[in-house]
Amino acid sequence: MTTRFRFLLVEDDAGHVTLFERTLRRAGILNELTVLGDGEEALAHLRREVNPAHPEAHPILVLVDLRLPRMDGLTLIREIRSDPRFALLPVAVMTTSAEPAEEEACRALGTIAFLTKPVVADSIRAMLATAGFDPLLDVPEGKRPSPGDGPREVRKEPASEPDPDPRRSDRV
Repeated sequence: MTTRFRFLLVEDDAGHVTLFERTLRRAGILNELTVLGDGEEALAHLRREVNPAHPEAHPILVLVDLRLPRMDGLTLIREIRSDPRFALLPVAVMTTSAEPAEEEACRALGTIAFLTKPVVADSIRAMLATAGFDPLLDVPEGKRPSPGDGPREVRKEPASEPDPDPRRSDRV
């Protein structure tokens, strides 16, 4: 059975956001995408969006960059895991860091994936499968993504300007 879900991307770099959007679009993943620029904002958003009586009503897959302003990604993941409303919320890390100690700390907190940027579509699909989400079935039957299609998003102002490298348009 397919679980319809939304992405919550916690990323302060507008260039990485743009590349992630392109990767989703090219993979045919059209699920809703909300982008927030720091950990405090993300935690407040989750507390507003997740109904304690029905946390399954609005499945969210949280993707967290570790290097964030105001509240870093590791602290955000700890906060998420300390709240019983979010106990089963799938959280993945998407970062430029390849430090084994950081990956180990994230895994110990129950993250479903530790993705090192640039992220490719196959890594996203594998992460979604781990979470039990099938984005390909979420695309309406007969609907093929076109270059203008993409995830719907709510964007807060990320800290930096986009600077995507067109040679790496399938990566984040």
